[in-house]
Amino acid sequence: MIKKLISISIILLTLISFAHANSVNVVLSNQNPDPVSPGNFVFVNVKVTNTDSVNTRNTIISFEDNSYFKLAQGEERTRDLGAIPQFSSLEGSSSFVIAKYKLFVEENTPLGLNTIRFNLRESGESLNYEFDILVQDSNPTLELVASTLESTYLKAGESQPLTLTFENKNDINLRDVIITLNLDEVDNEVFSTKKGSNQFFIGSIGAKEQQEVTLNLVATPEADSKPYLLPITIEFEDAIGNSYQRDVVSSIQVFSEPELTLELDSQEIYTTGKGKYTISIANPSPTTAKGVELRLLSQDSYEVLDGSFQYVGDLDPDDFQTFQSDLYVFDLESELVVELSYLDAYNNKIEETRTLDLQLYSNEKLEQLGLQGNSSQGGFSLVTVLIIVLIVGFIAYKLGGRQSSKKRK
Repeated sequence: MIKKLISISIILLTLISFAHANSVNVVLSNQNPDPVSPGNFVFVNVKVTNTDSVNTRNTIISFEDNSYFKLAQGEERTRDLGAIPQFSSLEGSSSFVIAKYKLFVEENTPLGLNTIRFNLRESGESLNYEFDILVQDSNPTLELVASTLESTYLKAGESQPLTLTFENKNDINLRDVIITLNLDEVDNEVFSTKKGSNQFFIGSIGAKEQQEVTLNLVATPEADSKPYLLPITIEFEDAIGNSYQRDVVSSIQVFSEPELTLELDSQEIYTTGKGKYTISIANPSPTTAKGVELRLLSQDSYEVLDGSFQYVGDLDPDDFQTFQSDLYVFDLESELVVELSYLDAYNNKIEETRTLDLQLYSNEKLEQLGLQGNSSQGGFSLVTVLIIVLIVGFIAYKLGGRQSSKKRK
């Protein structure tokens, strides 16, 4: 009989203890931030309440590390919550107990819901509680890290391969990446694709990986030599299907080198001696040449008497100017030497030395070419002098004859 009573008492005590332990309720009150991104800390508040009519005793809670969540350095793993007040689970009750934990989310934690685990011991009983923590990259970044032309500049009216390099800066994979070049938003719409679309699709980009897209970019013949901003839209999804969009800008440098022409436009004489020479400069290229200067250099074969320097200024496409210089030419084999300097569209200074051929002939050749009036001897040929002498002699003869007639009378 006594043995039966002892057995019954043990059973009753066990049931009471079990029922008492089940009266404790543990829930995840909140996480901050929510969601949390891999590689960061998250604060979790665990709320412990009591549904029983008596207080609990010696309630202890402990966090268990796993592959994705670790207790932050300096945090206490096990907390002694003491007695949990009775009926603290009732709505409106403020006698519950909060256990606060700071956890580190490992960088390899997959996105989505991941489990953390707590162990609760109360009155000799031990119970495990698991809660879901939402892990998500709140601001994943896919960056344009390089924009590379085949050469430094894209020439107006021509095409070049353009390679865009994108990098996934995150510890997670990104998928369904769509790259759109907003060509219609470029100044004066000077860009187009040689063939194909202005939109590109990349199935996935792994964590910390790079991907490239290449297209043939065309600049219109009317494109000015300057940098152009090329807006690009990037759309992608993370591993759990959240969509993101980023707008980035690339810079494309269009440049056509000025190609100035320098010509001898006209000359006053065609042999040695003093004369006036006219030089013309033109810009047939599509790019303005800035701050154009011309300097005519004296040589052993000629001397610059006047007009050795000319400041032209900006020479626009299809524009031209002329300037005159007075020279004294000593040698029929003379060539004019001109120093030319100007700035291109990117303010790079260009300096050139040009030579211009002069049309210079001997007196005999001038007569053959019918250029007698362009010799250095005052502009008169020997034939001209003879003609003048004959005319003067004839006039003198006539005048002399009239005077003799008067005397006879």
